[in-house]
This record gives sequence, C-alpha cells and structure tokens, in this order.
Amino acid sequence: MDHTVSVSASTSVDFEQNRLLSTLEQLLSIQVTDVKSALDQVSDLVTRALGADKVDVFLYTPSIDTLVAVGASDTAMARLERGIGMDRLPLANGGRTVEVFQTGISYSEGRGPGCGCASGCAERSTRTIDDAGTIRGQRRAAGGTSGPF
Repeated sequence: MDHTVSVSASTSVDFEQNRLLSTLEQLLSIQVTDVKSALDQVSDLVTRALGADKVDVFLYTPSIDTLVAVGASDTAMARLERGIGMDRLPLANGGRTVEVFQTGISYSEGRGPGCGCASGCAERSTRTIDDAGTIRGQRRAAGGTSGPF
C-alpha cells in the first residue's frame, strides 16, 4: 500500500514538474516583436501556470512617475482593472504594489473574499522585476479565490 502512495505522489510531482517545464519552454519561445506583445504573452502563460485570474507586468515610467501595466493577461479581471484605471499606479498614490516597487521586498497575501482592491480579488502576489540590481517594474498576480501563489 505504501508503494501505491509513493507512486501517486511521484506521479503528481512529475506532472507538476512537466507542467512547469512546459511553461518555461513556452516563455523561452516567445517571439519578441515589441515589448507589450511579449509581456502580454508572458502574462497569459504565468496566469495559467499560477492558476491566477490575472497577471500584470508593470514597468516604471519615469516621465510620469508611474507604474504602468505594459503587459496584462487576457482575462475578465485584467479587463475590469484596466477599465477602472488600475493599470496605472502613480508612485505618489502609494499602495502595496508601489511599496514593493520602492522597497524591492516581494509581497504575498491570501485571505477571504476581497483583498481590499477595487476588483475584489481574494489573493495577490507581487514580485519585483530586477535588472542587474535595478528594479525596473514588477509582476502582480491576483485571484478571485484563494490559490497557489
């Protein structure tokens, strides 16, 4: 009986590793024609890999001192947030995403319905995009229900 459990656990791990390897291969095969298109593709792939409802890739735009979601997954939550202006985050307004950008300290939360943001996500994860020690932007994932990220 223990052998069966080990095989099941091993199969589950193998499946997860294969899924992640497949995602990595797809990320590496993205044809970069322009930044927005590439980051939109990255967002869609990461959304699926994380089981998220949306992923945004924010880049800092110094001329307007704002984080701008240059890439976003093609999902209902991402469209909603774009529609209400959550795709532009002026640093002067603060907030968790701006804090992560300014400090470089990643953040993850998961709690009951409603994280406090306007789209009503239940969980979100924010990580910086670092380029040789300089923070250039960040990746933010969110889900309508508690998830794995």
